[in-house]
Amino acid sequence: MSCLFVDRPEFADTELFELTTNGNNNGLPYFYKDLTACQIIPHRHTYIQMVYIRRGQLTHVSGSHLNELRCGDLLLMPPYTPHYFIPDPEHSFELTEFEFSADFIDSKLADGVPYDDNRVLSWLERYTDGHSFPLVSLTGSLRFEVENTLTEIGREYVEHQTGCDAVIHGLACKLITLQRRAIEQAGAAQGKELLYERHREVLIRSLDFIRENYTRDITVQDAANVAIMSPSYYRQYFKLLTKKTFTEYLNGLRVAHSITLIRQNPRMKIVDICYASGFSNISHFNRTFLKVTGVTPKAFRSHSATGEEGDSGI
Repeated sequence: MSCLFVDRPEFADTELFELTTNGNNNGLPYFYKDLTACQIIPHRHTYIQMVYIRRGQLTHVSGSHLNELRCGDLLLMPPYTPHYFIPDPEHSFELTEFEFSADFIDSKLADGVPYDDNRVLSWLERYTDGHSFPLVSLTGSLRFEVENTLTEIGREYVEHQTGCDAVIHGLACKLITLQRRAIEQAGAAQGKELLYERHREVLIRSLDFIRENYTRDITVQDAANVAIMSPSYYRQYFKLLTKKTFTEYLNGLRVAHSITLIRQNPRMKIVDICYASGFSNISHFNRTFLKVTGVTPKAFRSHSATGEEGDSGI
């Protein structure tokens, strides 16, 4: 498999940037910079460009693709792909650009050596039609790792100590691989979303069952039976629908009901409220109530009686 990073005649009228165009006059096969402005005219690069949005938002345009980029988005533009950015006048932004020649990552590219799936750049071949590009929204630990990797590249670029080429090469390979993983995982999640749409009606029916019976001793098996699913599959689709686990959702309903009982029945015993809300254990009720509201049931009742609920962090 050969990597199709080639210039296309149909884009010949679009301005083509070299690495030296952006002020990279030191002859290095890579360039790093933090920006608060962007290129607003259509252009192309002879190099690969990775863009990470650190703050704010702006619009990216490539062919017929138009995407709103926001904080945490990581975009990679293959060589020779026309694109440009549209700033949002109402939102400022900060982004990091890391640019590098393809043969800096794999020197065999320059020799036309056939590709295989073990090469770092091989997966980018699917994005060489001149109109598409890899884009992923990062969250959690992966976002933290990407930001740290970019920061380390920037530090190596500025300090330019002995061996920095080797270090930056390794970090660049890591970034490209992390993005590939994120995109493939997002694709798998999208597949789950499509399956979820097929089961949406029975999932909503199971939610109705839970809302009607949460004060009883019901289990995930009971809800899964309503949805005609195995418990393991039901748990996956339930979280896609509610963004919560079955237990979190059930306990949330029960705590909400107990709050209503506390407010409407100031003389009702906490232990009776516990059982009336669907909990079978007072200790579990107290722990769950505290986790959800930030205070114990007794403290909530006290605050409620004195009109200090706002102080409880609820």
